[in-house]
Amino acid sequence: MASNADDTTNIEKLVDQESYKLWKVCTTVLFKANALHEIVSGEKKFNNLTKDEEKADWIRKDARAQKIIITSIDRKFLFHVINCKTSSEMYAKLCELFERGAEEEVNNELQKYYYFEFENDMDMATFIMKIENMAFNSLLAEQSRNKTEETEPNQVAFKVAEKKGKYNRNKHSCSNERRCFICKSTNHLAKSCTMNTNSKREMYCRTCKKSNHWEKDCFFRKKSSKKPEKKR
Repeated sequence: MASNADDTTNIEKLVDQESYKLWKVCTTVLFKANALHEIVSGEKKFNNLTKDEEKADWIRKDARAQKIIITSIDRKFLFHVINCKTSSEMYAKLCELFERGAEEEVNNELQKYYYFEFENDMDMATFIMKIENMAFNSLLAEQSRNKTEETEPNQVAFKVAEKKGKYNRNKHSCSNERRCFICKSTNHLAKSCTMNTNSKREMYCRTCKKSNHWEKDCFFRKKSSKKPEKKR
């Protein structure tokens, strides 16, 4: 098993932008064949493991995956992954370095395909091989673009819905703090509501400025409201 995982002689070496797609396909197949893909992709994280045996197995597999990556890339790209601690970090760094915009990538591959011409010094086998390679690269670029178009709107929609949900919850909680349960208004509490028949308000007369009776029962108000009799 170890010898198969360490054999990177048949992998397309990563030397430039054009060799990246084929390198990614070859390394992905090799990772899956040796049960390393979960570690390289980051699905299986070391911090989530609890047993010592699982941790030891993770460390061994991660080291093998790092060896595959290091031995399958050109020396000039080693400086990009020299500070990475895991195979997942290495792989993500290289993918980020070489992957361009999905739309631009599709356009470039289609342009190469449609403008490719047969040359005089080219044999038919080489011509067919290049046509197949360009068609394969165009297909990979199209799949990558479709995947991006499917995932990005979902991520944006999820973030918007999450923020909107938090806003509504905060708004609802704030409004409940100042909501009157009698008239459902938000500008006062129930104890100050005029519709609260159980509210114990202090008696106060605005006519005589005393607090031992209501204004409607005030003696001075009744006296002033009486009309004077006309003299005959």
